[in-house]
Amino acid sequence: MKEALPTFVRRSLGNRIAVIKNPFVPRDLSKHTKHACICSQRRIVACGRLVEIKGYDRLLRAFKIHESSFPEYSLFIIGDGPERDRLQELCSDLGIEQKVTFHGHSKSPLHEMSGASMGVVSSRSEGFPNVILEMMYAGVADIVSTPCTESISKIEGVHVAEDLSVEALAEQMRICAKKPSNNSLIYASYLREEHSMEVFASQVVGHRVSMPSDFQLPSLD
Repeated sequence: MKEALPTFVRRSLGNRIAVIKNPFVPRDLSKHTKHACICSQRRIVACGRLVEIKGYDRLLRAFKIHESSFPEYSLFIIGDGPERDRLQELCSDLGIEQKVTFHGHSKSPLHEMSGASMGVVSSRSEGFPNVILEMMYAGVADIVSTPCTESISKIEGVHVAEDLSVEALAEQMRICAKKPSNNSLIYASYLREEHSMEVFASQVVGHRVSMPSDFQLPSLD
């Protein structure tokens, strides 16, 4: 986005562009009244709108591979969208409908993700997937992601697939399952040091620059 912005304005911005990380506003999980989804099996969670760019079709195919070696795992998908019927049909075709739960839209996704063994981001492309921050705050033990954006590979404790293929995603899920770890403390530290409201405010102040008086974004019409 930083690289693309200058092409949309009417004059050079020079060094006036700064990238500031998304802030995360914490919410108190104790205020939620629903019980967390606790399964006797190990639980993998994914959360987001059920649209093609989120790559849930690839997640289901990767989970099929994963489940064949680790049958104790189940997959819990939070969210709704136009792809839901197609994805449920794919579950049936893959023979994993008994292991996959489509929870639908949730007003408390943090609570639903709380304490999961693994969280997976399967997107084909992202600016930055805020759901990763939500998984971290919810105490998900391990997080796996596709390389949907460059910055993910720089986050300690996040297992990033080699490419966007089903096989690469399944391989990272396998690695996590074969040697489970709990990165929740690492994730909590990352949230505090990189995405807290205090850090966001200091970055805004530190990068504040004066824009040219005639600066304007192009019309969207």
